[in-house]
Amino acid sequence: MALHDGYRARIRQKLFLASPSLGWLFERKQHLAVGAVMLAVAGAAITLLLRRTDEATARELRRGAALAWAASAALALAAAIASMVVGGRMRF
Repeated sequence: MALHDGYRARIRQKLFLASPSLGWLFERKQHLAVGAVMLAVAGAAITLLLRRTDEATARELRRGAALAWAASAALALAAAIASMVVGGRMRF
């Protein structure tokens, strides 16, 4: 979050002028990263709920937590790949 103002003021315009498709890829990368964080938080919240439920419900919650963690990891990987693509093609 601390880097966002500098990115918006200095890098974003250069990125879009050089290549609109790379600019949009970088913008989407931010959305993927936010999704990854939100799913990680959801997985953690579900894990905390496991302590307060019966065994039948806990089984379903474990599955939900595992899906949230896996989806979070997939989105984080996609965001990292998008960052590497943009960074590899642009020199700031």
